[in-house]
Amino acid sequence: MEPGEDCHTTGPATRRLGRSSPFTVKDMDWHTEPQPRLKVTGKRLDSPSPPLLSDHATYGWAKPEQTAMVTGINFPTLGCWEITGRYQNDELTFVVWVAK
Repeated sequence: MEPGEDCHTTGPATRRLGRSSPFTVKDMDWHTEPQPRLKVTGKRLDSPSPPLLSDHATYGWAKPEQTAMVTGINFPTLGCWEITGRYQNDELTFVVWVAK
């Protein structure tokens, strides 16, 4: 499978995720929740695979008013992956093509 065939990505196929992926939630306060309870799961869409692993979430920021939750995502294989981040009552799902 090539990027764009059955792996419906949002954005250019050449976009790369770094070692950590940011999730932001309006009005989150790192003072009241020092270890965010962000849960990240994922499944490969184009072939059977073990599930991805994610690290415990923490906070990162460029300025105090621009806080984001950050976690590492470890893909066990290359391919088309659906990633879901859940925090409190919010959920974000996106699809990425993971390549070398």
